[in-house]
Amino acid sequence: MHVIEAGGMSFPVIGQVKRKSGETVPLIEINMMSDERWQQFVEEGARKHFREWYGREPESIQEALDAQRALIESLDREQQKKGAQA
Repeated sequence: MHVIEAGGMSFPVIGQVKRKSGETVPLIEINMMSDERWQQFVEEGARKHFREWYGREPESIQEALDAQRALIESLDREQQKKGAQA
């Protein structure tokens, strides 16, 4: 089986696709994650980060998610200020 390396990962080639130009492009198999599993990872990470930042459990998952969003927005504003000063 042919494998393509990308981003430090290996992906099996499961076929070929032909472009209008005649060029063939490999079709690779990429495992997908369900929205539910993605949300579970997000919530686990938010809880973990909240505990690290505040030294306590969040009162709710929403509190942890809000804290994470606030940090991201703060970092984004800092980055925009730095870009405007350059």
